[in-house]
Amino acid sequence: MKERPPELKHGYVAFVDPSGGSSDSMTLAIAHKEGQIEILDLIRERKPPFSPEAVVEEFASTILKYRCQKVYGDRYGGNWPSEQFMKAGVHLEPSEKTKSDIYLDLLPLINSKAVRLLDHERMMLQLVGLERTTKAGGRDRIDHPRGVHDDIANAAAGALVFAYEELNYSPGQQLRDNLKLADNYKRMSRALA
Repeated sequence: MKERPPELKHGYVAFVDPSGGSSDSMTLAIAHKEGQIEILDLIRERKPPFSPEAVVEEFASTILKYRCQKVYGDRYGGNWPSEQFMKAGVHLEPSEKTKSDIYLDLLPLINSKAVRLLDHERMMLQLVGLERTTKAGGRDRIDHPRGVHDDIANAAAGALVFAYEELNYSPGQQLRDNLKLADNYKRMSRALA
């Protein structure tokens, strides 16, 4: 399957890997949880060159169709991505986890067959191309090899890991939380205008 449309019965989690539009792709992934399985619903990639502002608007529209009021993302670009997503009605929540931590958290989900991926060739190539190394002190690190990109893999892994962590409560509770969050951001946006 290439993409799963949103369904009212599911709560969704979105993750974005922002880019400035000149060298790396900007990617978005959305996932949900069904029972004990994390399901990847959507992957979007915009290859450079592109207008970052236009891609944020496009991605925010997609995120809102899946009834998400926030998107997780890495700390790329300082406040710029957060401000752009806020203008489009979505709160960007910077991930406390590093990319390597997200990959490390995804590994047991994959090994236990607790994820369902999409049929996306570039994502699969990026995931299988990741390298695991052990640093001094015994800490594991997972990252892409030099000169290789992992933008799609990063967004997919982030959506799946955060869906696993965040969606352990009912869709009704998530809907109430999303409505409360949306109301808070409308007030914040009006205050910033």
